[in-house]
Amino acid sequence: MTIDRERDNFTKIAVTLGHCTEPQNVATGGHGCMIDHACESCPFFLVDPLERDGMAAKRDTLMVKLERARVITAPQHLLDHYEARIKDTTKIIDGIDAYLAGLPAAERDHLHAALEHMSDIRHRATAARRIDLRTLLTQDGEGGEHG
Repeated sequence: MTIDRERDNFTKIAVTLGHCTEPQNVATGGHGCMIDHACESCPFFLVDPLERDGMAAKRDTLMVKLERARVITAPQHLLDHYEARIKDTTKIIDGIDAYLAGLPAAERDHLHAALEHMSDIRHRATAARRIDLRTLLTQDGEGGEHG
C-alpha cells in the first residue's frame, strides 16, 4: 500500500494529543470544530499511542471539572457532558492499552520505555519551579552585586 504523505497533510490537522480529520474543521484550519474541541468524544479524532499519558492527564482534569460542577450544582446537561467525555477518554486509553498488548514483545517494550520517558518529560515540564528574580536582578554577569 502506497501512502501519500503530502496528501495526508491536507486531510488532517493537529490538535491537542492527536489529529482531527473532520473535513470542515480541517478546511477551516481548526476553527470549525462543532464540538468545541472535545476531541476525545469525536469520531474524527486520531490519537497516537504515545499520547497515553496525556490522555490520562486529560481524564484527570475532566474528573476535577466534573467534581467542581457537582459542587456548584451545575445543570444536569453539564454533568452529563463531563461524564461522557470521561467515558470516551477512558475508551481511548483502553484502546491504546489493547493496541500495545497486541504488539510483538520487543516493539511493546520499546513503546513502554518511550511512554515512561515521555511521562517523565511531561512531569518535569509541568513541575512547579521557583526562580528568585531579586537575586538574579541584583547580580552582574560574574555573580557580584550591582552598586
